[in-house]
Amino acid sequence: MCLWLPTWARRRRSWTGSKIETWNLQHATMGKESSFDSPPRRGRHSAVAASFDVLCYGTISLDNIVHVPAMPTPADAPSATADYYKPGGEALTVGVPLSTWGLDVAVAGNEVGEDSYADFIIGELARYPHVDGRWVARRARARTPFSRIFVTPAGECHTVRYWFDDAAYVKPTAAMVRQARLVTTTASGIDESVGAARLARKAGIPVISADAVAPDHPLVPLSDVLIFRAVALPGHFPETTPHEHARRLRAAGGGVVIVTAGDGPVGALDLEGQWIELALYRMQVIDPIGVESLFRAGILYGWLQRWPLPEIIRFANAAAAIWVDAPTAFKRPPTLAEIEALQVARSSATAPTGRPSANDRSVCPICQHPVDPGLFEKHWRLEAAVVQRLRDAYPAWRRVEGICPSCVRPFVGPRLPAAGPVLEEGHPIYGQAERWVWPTPARLYANPHYTGRGVVICFIDSGFYPHPDLTQPENRILACVDATRTPIIEPADFSVPHGTSWHGLMTSVVAAGNGRLSVGDRRDPSSLLRGLASDARLVLVKVSDPRGRINEVDILRGMLWVLGNHERYGINIINLSVGGDKPGRRRRSALNEAVDEAVRRGIVVVAAAGNTGVADLRPPASARGAITVGGLDDRNVLDRSMHRLYSSNWGLTAEGDGKPEVIAPSIWLAAPVLPGTRIAEQNLLLDRLWRAGDETLPLLLKTAAPVLDFDSALVQAPLEEQRYAVRRKLVENKVISPFYQHVDGTSFAAPIVSSVVAQMLEANPGLTPERVKSLLVQTAERLPNEPAERQGHGVVVPERAVAAALREIHGRLSDEPLSPYHLDGDIHFVYHDPRARSVAVIGDFNDWQPGALEMVECVSGVWRAILPEPTPGEYEYKFLVDRDRWLDDPENGLKRPDGYGGFNSVLLVC
Repeated sequence: MCLWLPTWARRRRSWTGSKIETWNLQHATMGKESSFDSPPRRGRHSAVAASFDVLCYGTISLDNIVHVPAMPTPADAPSATADYYKPGGEALTVGVPLSTWGLDVAVAGNEVGEDSYADFIIGELARYPHVDGRWVARRARARTPFSRIFVTPAGECHTVRYWFDDAAYVKPTAAMVRQARLVTTTASGIDESVGAARLARKAGIPVISADAVAPDHPLVPLSDVLIFRAVALPGHFPETTPHEHARRLRAAGGGVVIVTAGDGPVGALDLEGQWIELALYRMQVIDPIGVESLFRAGILYGWLQRWPLPEIIRFANAAAAIWVDAPTAFKRPPTLAEIEALQVARSSATAPTGRPSANDRSVCPICQHPVDPGLFEKHWRLEAAVVQRLRDAYPAWRRVEGICPSCVRPFVGPRLPAAGPVLEEGHPIYGQAERWVWPTPARLYANPHYTGRGVVICFIDSGFYPHPDLTQPENRILACVDATRTPIIEPADFSVPHGTSWHGLMTSVVAAGNGRLSVGDRRDPSSLLRGLASDARLVLVKVSDPRGRINEVDILRGMLWVLGNHERYGINIINLSVGGDKPGRRRRSALNEAVDEAVRRGIVVVAAAGNTGVADLRPPASARGAITVGGLDDRNVLDRSMHRLYSSNWGLTAEGDGKPEVIAPSIWLAAPVLPGTRIAEQNLLLDRLWRAGDETLPLLLKTAAPVLDFDSALVQAPLEEQRYAVRRKLVENKVISPFYQHVDGTSFAAPIVSSVVAQMLEANPGLTPERVKSLLVQTAERLPNEPAERQGHGVVVPERAVAAALREIHGRLSDEPLSPYHLDGDIHFVYHDPRARSVAVIGDFNDWQPGALEMVECVSGVWRAILPEPTPGEYEYKFLVDRDRWLDDPENGLKRPDGYGGFNSVLLVC
């Protein structure tokens, strides 16, 4: 494919043939390793001096985004769950991203009024030093265009527009246009847009326009690049394809034509008449509002960088993908580094299946040893800190060149957030650069390949909310039941947040959330704040009384509903993070009897022990059949020598059995904030204030101070005092990210164990509740130097529990030692995976070569390998499944970070 040379470069006489040839040669070799971190300086490619890079001409308005659980109907007026304002209109939504990427931008278009809407717009523009708003004209009699956009959890949008039709536009002048290197506008029906394009064409300045679909539109022959949406064709040109219509626009005098097609590939007709198509970067669509403007901004940026056409479209696609994948509230344009990271991560080819030949192997640029393709592709998932250490050690190394696991090993260190100001000394979350907690799967070394698929967990709690972590991209909630009184309401509507909703929201998401609103790296699931059972389905049963209190009779009412309906929904597990109001020992309890009856019917029941730190268990935690869960304080670190007991309850059942059976993390856990509440609004503002620059923070505090309950005098206080107040509020609100806070209590230890049980039942659906409990306690790990009666059998170990569940499928293997074990001078590895087609052991002892130690499937789903005992020492290793998926040994509790976001297992040879 020929490179794309911009028409404006061809037109300008100051460009010589040699310069153009040099530019072509430079960009013909440009690959994904090229950096986007250095935007062009003003006027770098222009023969005429320019005051700014881009003139964005179009609508200037204010958008009000309102989140509602459902659109209003004549019979129902839902309560808004979020409500905020942001600058809108084509001029601003294209100009602001360009300014954040380092370009100087001028915006112009319609007049705005002398009203609060315009005040907000002007105030927001002041936050962007690269945006020149000198031509944003204000007039007393003008009314600022305004849009109110209603958004539902399903992504449905309904827009109401005010005062757009009456807007008066500032007439563009030659003096205005000549100061730009590039002009962009839209075919929005205003004569001034065409006038701006004509002035630009006369001055030899390129024009990039959007939405000029009709070939006879006056913008078509004036545009160097035309961008339109394929969805606009059926209403105007129903018989034509995007490719055919692009050629019609070209025949009408248009330049390059780019066609977007929703979630389909982007098509483009280049100047040589060649039609190309480029696939999108597939991301989860959380909020698509404004994506067309982000895409156009990406095209403008790439044009000014003078990249080839395919490279420009890839950049715009990446920017748009990150935009739609971000949560709505306080959405910001992606940074250049984020765009580059996505492009780099998605540039790798899918690893081939089957055994590669020697010619198929890659070569590590550090050690020059051959690397299996399935392993070589893993370098795209290296942690940022490891990449930086490698660059420091090997300045000539580029990430795109790859690296083998052996060479990564020396550069793996403790996982810490990036450098930055400390929030609170000595605090396990705030005593570091970023507010950060270990995701539960990493915290517990859980097997990432079991996520509760096919398992149904019932939560009985004080209230619930259908959080995006449970309902997007698929709604995994099977039923919502209101058992607060008789008759029980089914189905119930939990979509409106109430004061009782937060507890059940948090417990259900801790167990089964998929991290949808996490701020981690979506290319790496291990970084997301998700539960271990992120594919499980849920039944939610509310049992609090109208005043938000929970008594034993309320829990019993919910349990009896489950006993009558568990077969209808296929309920496998009941999670009870609630407790009764009377001590449970030496008395008959109807609630405990209901728990035991559920166990007899084949349902695993998990109950929280309580948080008062005394020998006092109350129903349902005192039920003999329940798995009662106490608390662990891991101090938000992986070093098990630093772990200690949480102040949870313990005691004996009426039958004399000691409880809890196991303990699980009970503090420093991530849980979602209930949307639509004051604390949710505060946390969004706090996150924005914490990341604000020194110039922006005082401006933001003017509007944020009342919401955050700050003293009004703080707005005039010194900057250090303002930052201190924000820090203290972050700690007070337990903020981790805009949508999550850290929580504590055995209420959250219980759902962690419920999620482990869901993993076990996915691995082996035939397990009985009694066997599940037995395997959990057998595979738990005791805390040294802590009382046995307070911790039961110790900390739950998900990997071992799942491995034991898999072994149960083959009864005769259940007494075999855990992998790896020493026998007669050999090391024996055992792995259970009925879905695997091939498994290999790779590690330090065989230079991480998949062909050196392949496992053999002895019986269905049981894989074995024998390694002659190597010389004494420590060896790190993994299992490579199907030559692509790798994981640490589920049965080996000795782990170390691997530098790729996961862990290696450690083999000790004495």
